[in-house]
Parts: sequence; C-alpha cells; structure tokens
Amino acid sequence: MAGSGRGYVQLKAEAELLAERVDTAKEALVALASHPSEAGFGVSVTRFWKTGSVDYKRVPELAGVDLDGYRQKGRFETRVMVGK
Repeated sequence: MAGSGRGYVQLKAEAELLAERVDTAKEALVALASHPSEAGFGVSVTRFWKTGSVDYKRVPELAGVDLDGYRQKGRFETRVMVGK
C-alpha cells in the first residue's frame, strides 16, 4: 500500500503541474484568437454565446410560463479542442 500511495501522490502532483501548463497554453491560444472561430495545427478555438440557465426555483408553476423571464444572465464561453 505504501508504494501505491507514494506513486499516487507523485502522479497527482505531476497531473496538477500539467493541468497548470495546459491552462496557460489554453489562455495563450484564446488570446491569439481574434475571430469567433479559428483553427490551426490541430487545435480549434471557438467563442460562442451561451444563454443563461433557468432558475426553476423561481418559477411558481411551469405550465404556460415563458421561462425566458426567469433565465440567469447569458455569457460568452470559449472552447479549445484538439482535433481527432
């Protein structure tokens, strides 16, 4: 168990460092993208508007209710993907 535990701790620390490097690389790609959708070198960056979710706790009854009045604020999101 001790060896497995040490191995896990080491791999977890390495994964966290790699995750930080991935986040830094992603931020750099997003900063370089000047259009809503760009692709190159097997990576694409897409910016899109995401409509806010419905806060169902505030809806007194769902039947016949226009839910847009209960939506939370929309936001822009950015997706970075590696091509397959």
